[in-house]
Amino acid sequence: MKNNKTTLTLILILTILTLFSCSKIPTEKIYKKPDNKIPETRKEKPRKKDFSNTLVVNTTENKALDATLFAIKWVKWKIFSDNYDNGIILLKEAYVYSDNAKLKRIYHWPPKEILSLSNISGYLKKVAIPDSKISFSSVAFTQENMKIILSETNDNQVKITIDYLIFPYMKNLELGGQLYSSYYIEEIIFTKIKEYLSSN
Repeated sequence: MKNNKTTLTLILILTILTLFSCSKIPTEKIYKKPDNKIPETRKEKPRKKDFSNTLVVNTTENKALDATLFAIKWVKWKIFSDNYDNGIILLKEAYVYSDNAKLKRIYHWPPKEILSLSNISGYLKKVAIPDSKISFSSVAFTQENMKIILSETNDNQVKITIDYLIFPYMKNLELGGQLYSSYYIEEIIFTKIKEYLSSN
């Protein structure tokens, strides 16, 4: 009888040891610690690496001027003065806003009663580089200036440089600072210049 008890005890001990050896004690916590990383802020839209605000064309200054005037007319932006003797084309100061979802460019201060409903965020996403300090959806209209400079080089070429400035006004009609061009409009103008020169 004693031997039977001893045998049973040994079997029980062996069973318990076997169960312990087969089970795995977790070495890691079941729940991961929350990731406290700060979310990345919206990155600024990079300017195109193969594009700038300058275009060099193999033509005369007169033909370059004709091509530039053609391009300006195509983008529907009025010229301030028709005196181009110094190689500078100054465009009229323009104001861009939306009226019933239609984008408008005018040459005087926009009507105040319309600006509360103006939304030009889609337009700004095209023409300007995003700025973390300026919310495009909070911009009512922009004041825009453009100057185009034509200068002859020593290689019978003409360099065309566009200076394009964008000043956003917020819904409270206060100036929000300055936005930098994404070269979207400049690219359109240069494309039209090259189209004109290739066909004339």
